[in-house]
Amino acid sequence: MTPGTNTALKAGRNEFVMHRKNNVEYFIIENRNQTGRDAGLTDSGLAVWHVDELASNNNEDMTPTSLYECALIQADRRNDLEHNINNGDQTDLFKAGQNDRLSDTTNPNSKWWDGSASGMELKNIGVAGSAVTFDFGP
Repeated sequence: MTPGTNTALKAGRNEFVMHRKNNVEYFIIENRNQTGRDAGLTDSGLAVWHVDELASNNNEDMTPTSLYECALIQADRRNDLEHNINNGDQTDLFKAGQNDRLSDTTNPNSKWWDGSASGMELKNIGVAGSAVTFDFGP
């Protein structure tokens, strides 16, 4: 995705944006809305997945050497999924009024697993719904 781009992602249509470090580590951004096939979700908004195809979903420490292959960056920073506290809650996804920005300097952040800057910045994330808009920074 090109920096400075405003994007709208529709829910329920397999629309997504990817930001890659290389062929095995990348982010996937998608809109999830509590309707249709996602009616059972606990939250609506942008889901940001951090993928490392060389990792294992048995590793839940969220460290550079022990991490999930596909981890949801939880907007509330609590990492409840990794600690088996719940199966998701209403503060896990990014949306206006809750956590409407993700970058290398926010908490949670968008850094690569080795700690280097990804350069991915999502800002001005809109209201959760059938379509969510956001700016890809800086």
